[in-house]
Amino acid sequence: MPAQDSEPLLKSFGYWTDNGADYYYNYDLSKGYAPTLLDLRSRYKSEGIPLGYLQLDSWWYDKSTNDPDGKLGGTRKNSRLPMGAWNRYGGLMEYRADADLFPAGLPAFQTQLDLPLAVHNRWIDRTSPYHEKYKISGVAAIDPCGEGHHRLP
Repeated sequence: MPAQDSEPLLKSFGYWTDNGADYYYNYDLSKGYAPTLLDLRSRYKSEGIPLGYLQLDSWWYDKSTNDPDGKLGGTRKNSRLPMGAWNRYGGLMEYRADADLFPAGLPAFQTQLDLPLAVHNRWIDRTSPYHEKYKISGVAAIDPCGEGHHRLP
């Protein structure tokens, strides 16, 4: 079992963008998603609220329009937001930030944010190219060495 202070998620306060959070599939359309989150970081900093990390829920990457069984599902997760491969119900296609949300990529956003990121993936679409590269059972990745710390490209 890891020590309680072994990593940012265990030892510090973080901001989560998952379902129920203010920024779950919801951002200032005049700014964009990344600038909205950067503004959040600045606000917390100015108010003296220490953030140790930021969690990005499953909205940040491209998804399919399929449901977990491979049947056509919803084409839009949030009807108030622009169409895009990131704003879909379906499964992960590639674990890479959508260029509409993070034009300079996730590493550049993280550098600007100056915080560790915790990222989330719901499930892997059955048509994702990762089925050719990794061991996947149905729609879930299988960790071949049991360590749980593999990085997708």
